[in-house]
Amino acid sequence: MATSLDDYIIEVSEIVNERLAETGSPVQAFTQYVLEAMGDMANLGEAEDCYAIIRNDSNNNVIGEINGYAISVSGETVCLFGTVYQPQQDNMPFSVSSDKYNTVINRLQGYYLAAVSGRCNEMEPSADDYHICKYIYENADDITNVRLFIVTNGTIKPTFKVHKQRIGDKLVSFISWDINKLYVNLHSGTDHLSVDIDFNDLEYNFSIPFIEMSSLEENYQTYIAMLPGEFLYNLYENFNTDLLQSNVRFFKGGKNKCNRGIFDTLKTKPHRFLAYNNGLTATAKNVLADYNEDNRTGTFRYIENFQILNGGQTTASIYYAKKTNPSIDLSKVYVQMKLILLHDNIEEIHPLITRFSNTQSSVTPSDYSTNNPFNQKLQELSRTIIAPDIAHNGNVIHWYYERVSGQYDQDLSRIKSKAGKDKFKVENPLDLKFDKCELGKVYTAWHQKPDISINGPQKCYSAFIEDFKDKIPDVQFFEDFCAILKIYRFMEKKNSVFLEYHQVKAQMTLYTLAMLYYVTNGKLSLYKIWENQELSVNLKSFINELSKQLYSKLEADCPNTTTFRDFCKSAKTWSMAKSYTFNLDFASIRDDMKKSDEDAIRRQSAKELLEKERRQIESLGVVFWDGLSTIVDGTYTELECKTMSDIAEQLKGGRQLSTVLVFEGTQIYKKFCKTGKDKNDVISLSSIYQKKEEKDSSALYKRIQQLSDEDWSKIRLVVGRACSESDTKIVKKVSLQKDKSKLTYKQLVVICRALDQINIKFKEQIKKAY
Repeated sequence: MATSLDDYIIEVSEIVNERLAETGSPVQAFTQYVLEAMGDMANLGEAEDCYAIIRNDSNNNVIGEINGYAISVSGETVCLFGTVYQPQQDNMPFSVSSDKYNTVINRLQGYYLAAVSGRCNEMEPSADDYHICKYIYENADDITNVRLFIVTNGTIKPTFKVHKQRIGDKLVSFISWDINKLYVNLHSGTDHLSVDIDFNDLEYNFSIPFIEMSSLEENYQTYIAMLPGEFLYNLYENFNTDLLQSNVRFFKGGKNKCNRGIFDTLKTKPHRFLAYNNGLTATAKNVLADYNEDNRTGTFRYIENFQILNGGQTTASIYYAKKTNPSIDLSKVYVQMKLILLHDNIEEIHPLITRFSNTQSSVTPSDYSTNNPFNQKLQELSRTIIAPDIAHNGNVIHWYYERVSGQYDQDLSRIKSKAGKDKFKVENPLDLKFDKCELGKVYTAWHQKPDISINGPQKCYSAFIEDFKDKIPDVQFFEDFCAILKIYRFMEKKNSVFLEYHQVKAQMTLYTLAMLYYVTNGKLSLYKIWENQELSVNLKSFINELSKQLYSKLEADCPNTTTFRDFCKSAKTWSMAKSYTFNLDFASIRDDMKKSDEDAIRRQSAKELLEKERRQIESLGVVFWDGLSTIVDGTYTELECKTMSDIAEQLKGGRQLSTVLVFEGTQIYKKFCKTGKDKNDVISLSSIYQKKEEKDSSALYKRIQQLSDEDWSKIRLVVGRACSESDTKIVKKVSLQKDKSKLTYKQLVVICRALDQINIKFKEQIKKAY
């Protein structure tokens, strides 16, 4: 992984060379890499590298050209990509000329215009770009946003401007992804592109005043402002769902499904919108403003990395209402906004703000994506589980899970010494690194949904994480997935059989992975692959042969009216593929299959480990967890305190803790143990304990009240022979007190314990009535 721009330039060249055999050209290899790397971060939706060129009727002039396309999740944004690629000289990025820049932009616009005019009607349905061309033609009225991207391994001057906008009434955005922008975004350690609002731009030239308040306890500021409806309309028109990357729900309703209540208010009583609506909660990385320190007021000038955490429905509905009914007057519409400027603990605070401010409907753990317990546990496993030492050199090796894009680089950058960095790279080799997109894609395909895994990374990962919203991965899950990933990468990396598939290699890799599970009835020993960190020679041959036969049958069944890519996206295609018969040598992989008791042994081991952790968390008791949740000294986050309360509530009701709570409780208890605090001190903070203490105190005091002066004399005489020295001192001191009505709970407990011990030792029935 690149640690500098120079390293990244070399890395990109290597990636392009690796993909050259599959794509057929370095330009398309680079395009494919960019779409995969930036697809999830930029919220592209369904993205495909695809070269297409459109010429005029005389066939002597190019009027349109693309290297790739993407259709957003909502279907209302279409992205077209034009690529400028050339081999780097001496690792110095070349500069894209103004003429070249404008040529690419014009050809992207030309392609869109040709598509709108019905170019698909003249094309063969099997053409690579038929899908996007037809989509633009059939959805021209519903497409609201057209984004034209120039991607390059060179540099683009920020001063380049595009003056022509030839796509009718559509909002057209011109976006440059050069080598600098790619490097910064892919090594940022965040999972989305930054949305920056410059109030000097004509579209955002609104004067928006605010009141500011700073927190003394934590490093953040809060700004309260009133946003004009026209401002929000322009904002959503330009950025669409990029505004909602941290929002738990992307707006997917479309123009005909915007919130009816919002629509009616905007249409009939826009001046009441501020009174009726709950407003927005948003976050930012930085804010520039004209600021008056005396009264904590000011006016926004620039907001960096603006993200809506709550209020995405409001923002999108304002946009769609106005779009569908231009007569709506937004000049009277205002929306209150709470903007939180976060400096520290951003990953922790984001989901908390979302959880506590969002009351529209229930929010599942999967909504928090990278921060949910599943991803946290998987990251922990990837850092603690050591892969088998097949090289026998004593090295510690991990399969590194990159929970957030750029996390590997972030971890590496925190290490200062060269020796430390080298050690990190050895222990976390790049060829064993995997991320969320690969996790969702590979696991979904293996578990018999290759038609879903072929779709864009967002759609695929969303489907995957929804299945795991209430589950926690264990050691067996981690080892098995790494083994599945080993199979996938055998097919995906420089395999001559799969390289022959060229543009449909991705589809065939995932279909073959799914079919391998199917034809072996899920009996392939993933544990054996994990233990060997490699596939056997026979298994590799079996996979290659399976793939060739599968491709032959799929290709024969693929209709001429569709592309092979689209054919593979259909659930019907996968259902049909499962009916195929193959001529395969199953005897050759007999040794690669599971032993009869393999799964049972591994499941039992995982179950025992989970039960051990559950017993530990439950044995700490309800009063411990209740008391711990009251500590507000900064040791524990709000989310952790909420988890503590949840554990206490479950234990109080006599219910078994869920796997998620066991995992979260274990992490919290590990943190508690590092503080060195006494558990009894924590227990004493619990309101449950205090109520119990009050009840017990009453019973203990009632017992002591019945003791006469003669009883106390006997107690003083024998206590030293029955009790510990410390208890003896307390008992003798209390026995001499005339007023015993103000004894502490601890003193009451010691005295009653002493009475019990004396009765046991001397068989003398000193009064013990309760």
